[in-house]
Amino acid sequence: MLTPKAQVLEALPACSSSPCRNGGTCRLAGCNDDYTCDCAEDYHGEYCEKCIGLDGSTSARPGHSCKYINKYGKAKGDGDYWIDPTRSGKPFLVSCDMTTDGGGWTVVHRCELKSSSPTGAIDMPDYRSMKELNWKKRINTDILLSLRNDMGFNQMRFYCHKKAVKRTVHVMTKRTDRVCHKLDQARYNGCMYSNTEACAFRQTPYDLA
Repeated sequence: MLTPKAQVLEALPACSSSPCRNGGTCRLAGCNDDYTCDCAEDYHGEYCEKCIGLDGSTSARPGHSCKYINKYGKAKGDGDYWIDPTRSGKPFLVSCDMTTDGGGWTVVHRCELKSSSPTGAIDMPDYRSMKELNWKKRINTDILLSLRNDMGFNQMRFYCHKKAVKRTVHVMTKRTDRVCHKLDQARYNGCMYSNTEACAFRQTPYDLA
């Protein structure tokens, strides 16, 4: 005579599947087999899937970008921060505007023109040299596209000030992927990254005062 064997079904706890990534710790929450991921300092998201970087205070604590440092409450005001968007282990220093329009802006190029037609500019090999850029050193559209792919951005801002006549042009794009489309167009057309037409420099008698 055969006796059917009893089947025992045992429910495994939610954390047994190790849902939390990148060193995150799974913690059971509530009675409905829910869980929460306690993420490592440099990760965020439901499963700790998004790398946000550290606070950028030193080269040993690089952030992903100025935006992420600001967004996740790690900013200490305007100034210099270390970032490493690709987690290459080779962080570099950038200037961050943590004030304008909510903050989180990475300063790509800052220069002071003293001539209406400066000459001798050279293209830098990559975006890691942003802090060194001036009117003689610049990055082209290919490098700007590389920065977009590695760091991610969908908004650009141009600020130009002419001290002698106290005139300022401040242009900000909308937050849209159209910015990326325009960069792709510029690359396709062979355009170099340069000042916008709104920021064209024309010397006037006031500049010589």
